[in-house]
Parts: sequence; C-alpha cells; structure tokens
Amino acid sequence: MTLEQFEQEALNFPVELRALLAQKLLMSVTQEQQQREAQLLEQLDPWTRSLLGIAKTDATAPTDEEVKRDYQAYLEEKYS
Repeated sequence: MTLEQFEQEALNFPVELRALLAQKLLMSVTQEQQQREAQLLEQLDPWTRSLLGIAKTDATAPTDEEVKRDYQAYLEEKYS
C-alpha cells in the first residue's frame, strides 16, 4: 500500500478513528525521537554528558539594549 492509498483510506475513516490514529502516530514518532536522542547521548563522552544543561537557566535572555546598557555601566565603573 502506498502512502497516497493509505492517506485516501484513512480520510474515509470516521472522525473519532482518525483522531485516534493521529494520536497513535504522534506517540510513535515521539517515542522514536526520544530513543534517537538517548542513543546520541550514549555516544557522547561521559565528561561531555556531564556538561549538558550546565548553563541552562529559567531566566529569559537579555535584549540587545539590556546588554549594551550593562556593558556601558561596567565600563563606566571600571574606568571611573
């Protein structure tokens, strides 16, 4: 069965069945992606793995204006 044939047949299913099929497909894709990520992490050096997420923060990144203002304040304090 080709993808086009499967799609055409699936579009003839009742809405509830299509929704269930979509959920199952998304779940299988999610699981496969998680497995791939886990495999990639296993291939990393243990030291490199230990660094993952070390710089992660809940704060939002500063805007360009905020960075400029902070840097300017730093320079003013340093050279005053």
